[in-house]
Amino acid sequence: MRENGFTLIELMVAAGVIALLAATGTLVLGRTFRSNTSSDNLRVLDTQINNLSSLMSSLIRESRVVDLDGVDRQECLDLLQTNGSSLTIEALDGYLTTYELNGADLASNSTILNVSGSTIINNLSFSWTCEDGAPDTVSILIDAESISEDGGNNVAKTYEFSNYLRNTLN
Repeated sequence: MRENGFTLIELMVAAGVIALLAATGTLVLGRTFRSNTSSDNLRVLDTQINNLSSLMSSLIRESRVVDLDGVDRQECLDLLQTNGSSLTIEALDGYLTTYELNGADLASNSTILNVSGSTIINNLSFSWTCEDGAPDTVSILIDAESISEDGGNNVAKTYEFSNYLRNTLN
């Protein structure tokens, strides 16, 4: 005659199955949260770099290039294109602004332009294309990284922006 209830073996098997399902669920859920954190970090990085580019581009478009790593306009016309890491522009009011990398921060001669301490700029380079009778073009290449608070979901990305300078026709 069998009494109501479960045997010890049946209880241990049931507990093992429940533990296995819980462990699998925890792994899947953990990966989902990490994935969302990486997506969030990428979205923040995209927003910060796009804001930074917008700020720089609005000034660059209305200016003229004075030099790029010491190469002036006449030398650029001879070369047709030059690359460098320090761009100096002159605004319509005559004010000079230099953009360059200062450690892990994008800086002008008046301020640091990074919008958040969690964003690190690993590389900044400019490409200046100039030709008689055509507007100059300045392309900005930024390699940036967003450092997450937990240190595990850092996101890195390369951005490139091109700007036609409106005040450079000869």
